[in-house]
Amino acid sequence: PRDFGPTDNDERHHISLSGIVQLPAGFQLAPIVSYGSARPYDLRSGFDVLARGSGYSRPIIVPNSDPTNYTAISDGVAAFNCLAAATCHQVGYDTVRGDPFFQMDMRIAKNIRVREGWNLQLIFQAFDLTNKTNFGSNFHNTNTSGSFMKPEGFINPSSSFTPRAFAGEFGARFTF
Repeated sequence: PRDFGPTDNDERHHISLSGIVQLPAGFQLAPIVSYGSARPYDLRSGFDVLARGSGYSRPIIVPNSDPTNYTAISDGVAAFNCLAAATCHQVGYDTVRGDPFFQMDMRIAKNIRVREGWNLQLIFQAFDLTNKTNFGSNFHNTNTSGSFMKPEGFINPSSSFTPRAFAGEFGARFTF
């Protein structure tokens, strides 16, 4: 049962909303809002729980009396003794979840009619308008580390672990 659990990209809820609003004087406003629920990540021990010689193990051992205390058992001897006494157990795969994802992008355009059949559109686009840090499930997962369960990087909606901070761009489109 230890290896059963959600996949790394198990995002239970994801919603994206977008639209175009026509404003007076030839302006257009086009927002895109995306929200995704927190994704799971796996925890691992900073020591060799199963004595395989690897230096660390994937399952974290927790006391039966305190199953969310992921740092209670921090060495191999304590893990071996409590497993033998049946007073602890292995944490399941992808047990904890990171942070939810939120992003808002916006496009503002001004349409200018130059003459019959000629149109100029001036555009400003802003990405990650709220500048929210999205860590997703990218957290340090070794329980003996001082940075255990602290963010290690960023996530964007395509599941690539790359930062995406606020950015904007200007553009123009001429149609005839």
